[in-house]
Amino acid sequence: MFAMKKLSTVSRAVSLRGSIGSLMIMSLLFYLFGCSPKPDIAVGIMPVAGGLNHPVAVAAPDDGSNRLFIVDQIGLIYVNNSSGTLEAQPYLDVTGKMVTLNSGYDERGLLGLAFHPDFKNNRRFFVFYNVPLKAGDPQNFDCRVRVSEFLDKSGTQNAADPDSEQVLLEVLKPSSNHNGGEITFGPDGYLYIGIGDGGGANDVGTGHTEGLGNGQDLTTLLGKILRYDVNTPGALQIPADNPFVNDSDAEPAIYACGFRNPWRFSFDAGGEHRLFCTDVGQNLIEEVDIITKGGNYGWNIKEGTLY
Repeated sequence: MFAMKKLSTVSRAVSLRGSIGSLMIMSLLFYLFGCSPKPDIAVGIMPVAGGLNHPVAVAAPDDGSNRLFIVDQIGLIYVNNSSGTLEAQPYLDVTGKMVTLNSGYDERGLLGLAFHPDFKNNRRFFVFYNVPLKAGDPQNFDCRVRVSEFLDKSGTQNAADPDSEQVLLEVLKPSSNHNGGEITFGPDGYLYIGIGDGGGANDVGTGHTEGLGNGQDLTTLLGKILRYDVNTPGALQIPADNPFVNDSDAEPAIYACGFRNPWRFSFDAGGEHRLFCTDVGQNLIEEVDIITKGGNYGWNIKEGTLY
């Protein structure tokens, strides 16, 4: 999925899957001329920042600062400030806590960032990254997915407090790939988290539910989009209307299931605020799914138009 290489440019954009070894964050600038039935459309890319290693995500808090926060997979978050300049010092550095990344190709790392909707007042934000196994973990597994809460440093606009980390969630993963990595707040104020099926191929083998696969197994968080209430600092709570909250045979945090690697998703800013998710395909088929509460998106039984 990712080749760890130096990128010369980050552009203001929609988030794209990094299968070509880079993520470009581009802004599509649309200009409609006149009232003709087929108006001309101009599309452009505006460079924002350069010199990053492998930017995989961008986030902007609703605090009036007009800053962009750029997530570099190697474990750093940088601020592109309101004047359009990339700050020299990282906003947050988790490299010392992460798994050691391979120099050529690795899907692990610092993969997601989300600011609390009331960040302007409570200074809370959330990150998604991979950490090493702990003592007692299965040694034939690869790593853990971690979601943590941090605080912005009081009195400064461009530094987080690294000692404020509160680990909210850790999930064991058998393989290094298929981490997911997206975290974002929905219009309902809840935190949505995407985690892949655990890695490997076909959702089978070590760490995958035999005869079923993790995507279809409601007793595991792998291969799912999760939904949590994080309005209590340092805690994950289950919304009362989560679809499996009353199912004793299911993890109550699950919002939707049947994913291979839900790499990125986002809510429509208007209309019905639908949730659109890109699920990375195995060989031939890539999916863009419209996610509904309790929906099953097929993996590993069905993928796109196959099977």
